[in-house]
Amino acid sequence: MSVVASIEAERARRRVAAMQKLRDDFPTFARECLKIRPKDVLATPIVPLVLNRTQLYVHAAAQEQLARMGRVRMLIGKGRKTTVSTYVAARGFHKAIFNKGLSVQIMAHQQDTADELFDMVKRFHEHLPTRPVTSLDNAKEMEFSRLDSRIAVSTAGTKQTGRGKTPQILQWSEAAHSPNAATHFAGIVQSVPEVDGSEIWIETTGAGPSGAYNEHWQDATRGLGDYTALFVPWFWTEEYARPVEEGFTLDKDEAEYRALYDLTLEQMAWRRAKLIELKDLQLFKQEYPANANEMFEATGKQSFISPDLVIAARKGPKEGIGPLVVGVDPARFGKDRFSVAWRRGRKVSKVESRSKIGTTEAMAWLRDIIDRDEPAKVFVDAGGGGDRIYDMLVSWGEPYASTLVLVNFGGKPQTEVIVERDGTKRAGPANRRSEMWMRSREWLEQTGGVDLPDTDAIQSDACAPGYHYRTTDQCLVLESKEDMLRRGVNSPDEWDAIALTFAEPVRERRQAVTEERPREMPSGPSSAWMGI
Repeated sequence: MSVVASIEAERARRRVAAMQKLRDDFPTFARECLKIRPKDVLATPIVPLVLNRTQLYVHAAAQEQLARMGRVRMLIGKGRKTTVSTYVAARGFHKAIFNKGLSVQIMAHQQDTADELFDMVKRFHEHLPTRPVTSLDNAKEMEFSRLDSRIAVSTAGTKQTGRGKTPQILQWSEAAHSPNAATHFAGIVQSVPEVDGSEIWIETTGAGPSGAYNEHWQDATRGLGDYTALFVPWFWTEEYARPVEEGFTLDKDEAEYRALYDLTLEQMAWRRAKLIELKDLQLFKQEYPANANEMFEATGKQSFISPDLVIAARKGPKEGIGPLVVGVDPARFGKDRFSVAWRRGRKVSKVESRSKIGTTEAMAWLRDIIDRDEPAKVFVDAGGGGDRIYDMLVSWGEPYASTLVLVNFGGKPQTEVIVERDGTKRAGPANRRSEMWMRSREWLEQTGGVDLPDTDAIQSDACAPGYHYRTTDQCLVLESKEDMLRRGVNSPDEWDAIALTFAEPVRERRQAVTEERPREMPSGPSSAWMGI
């Protein structure tokens, strides 16, 4: 081969390698080939799409799911202008120009959002170094003739949107705000084939505690179905910060908020200004959530357990000191999970859940836990078949008979009257479930902190129920599972399991408690419940 031929061959090899790199490495393709309009109106008209923290996080999660499942199924909760929509639209465009016969569908809740997303796609194409030929390019569709691929846009305003089409990639933007959302979940979402390489992206800002998106989010956080739930907090967005003026200081609540989320003073200055502008803390949480629970909070509804308490506990770590206590919240049917929690003192080491588990399997699971982990006590809720499981295990004798304790959620509380530090008395919880949740909240509030597994499922369950005080006697009443279901919120099984670890004081098995339980218990962080 001549020198010239060798040089040309090497150049050809490098071109092929470079093209393969652009095909296989989306962050590189975005940086080198895609252009976007910057948010800064005084900046240059277009800039390269360099993936930011949010986009890299979403990309990594999608690639992990793609490698594991062969397809992508994502639910993304976010604040306003967090660039998630830009990433998903760019990813769909990248797929469309590197694959033959691919159909990409973009759907938004209203026309202006759909138009903005499709204008972005057109800008991607316009500024490509080498543009694929289009046979169709109008306000709603772009078709690449040689590839037989297409990108189309629509709105979610009608029930029939997308029916009859078979996109391999679907981007549904602002799903929680979309009219006819339940119909679209049953329609266009189902039209995406269950084949390798297909992708469904459903992303949205918050819209309160009800609706089809919320139901799917709950399922995803509980490990039901194929979707992965991702949350992007407002403070990951770089421009949500502003210069700190001289004399700027934080009040107590702001200082706690800053410490909880590790924010800068510039971010806190932006947050304060935005709160002044919106004049509504609840609206700020919905538009700029710091955690997933804030996306779904109902106006005027207060969770019994604050999300901030759970987030602080997720940061851990704490050492687990004391007897091992296991809580078991059984379930047999529907979406409820059979959940088990392990706790030593300040540390919940793990929570495990299984769906649609039969009595025999549940008995074997609990037997193995007792045999292997040797807990001091295992507290089992009597509902969901728990009483049957308890009776059969206890019939086998020791160590099951002395380890297992049956708890009736609706039964009479142990603490009928709460005694304050100054000796005054007030009404206690209405039933055992309210009592155990009250103790679990006091555990979260104790000085020095506690440690929870870092999962959204646990946080979602912990913050799900509301509460009220009974008018007749001012007893604390935790929102029932039935009332939660009526407003579209699933049973908080994993926190019920954690709460069960606070059913009663526990000592090491060799120091079994024999004295009668008191009917009145002191309250506050110094309570004996904190150390067990």
